[in-house]
Amino acid sequence: MDISSDEADDWFMESLNTYKDLHVFHLEHPTKVIEWTGDKSICVAGCTSSRSEILELLLPLKLYAGDNQGLCAERDFKVQHGGFSEEPVECLIHIPGTRCVVTSGSSSSTLHIWDIGGDESDVIKRTGVINPKSTSAKCSKIAPGLTEEATVLHGSCINDVQLTQIATGRVLYTVGFDGTVQLYNTTNWSTEAQDPQPIFSHQGHEMLYEAKYSSSQPVVTTHAWHQSRPNTLLSAATDGSIHVWDWVDKNTDR
Repeated sequence: MDISSDEADDWFMESLNTYKDLHVFHLEHPTKVIEWTGDKSICVAGCTSSRSEILELLLPLKLYAGDNQGLCAERDFKVQHGGFSEEPVECLIHIPGTRCVVTSGSSSSTLHIWDIGGDESDVIKRTGVINPKSTSAKCSKIAPGLTEEATVLHGSCINDVQLTQIATGRVLYTVGFDGTVQLYNTTNWSTEAQDPQPIFSHQGHEMLYEAKYSSSQPVVTTHAWHQSRPNTLLSAATDGSIHVWDWVDKNTDR
């Protein structure tokens, strides 16, 4: 949709009343990923070429200068650290409590581990790779693990999700997803390799299966927790079924 200059001017004037604060910047290259690495720094990566630049940027001083923004000399992002990936970066996460980020691309499910550097160097260096057991060429979705030691949760399909230790590459947990929704208490997980046991499994999608959209057994596609009822969930599967359910935690009074 083409926006006229008059429409842009009207929006700008209206924004003075609709935004408490609005800052607009432009990067040299488009990015698909943006991740906080600290209170005043972010990490971005290019997505338009075969060789992508990974940058840690310091936020402009004016963003956290309070009422003295007019006195700030730095009004744009400042590059703190930089490096290059040999493939476009599709996903990037920062591992909390470390100077480490993990990335994945579109050409394979391999994960790349990066040291984003410190005061002694301005270079972001690749320090290792994680090769999942799956041979899928799909991009791995990634998230930081919730353990004391640095870990990453990753998978390219719903049936190849695993938790891997960053320092050793050791697989701590693997999870076989199917037509059930499994609930886990991750606070009990440790760094010892073992099979996690769900505290509850919803098997309704398998038991009440209807061959409307597929001739095979349904696979759960998504789920969502209720915003204020901690035991109520919404789940959907490949047969078109949607379930709303409230599970009983046998470890509580319920």
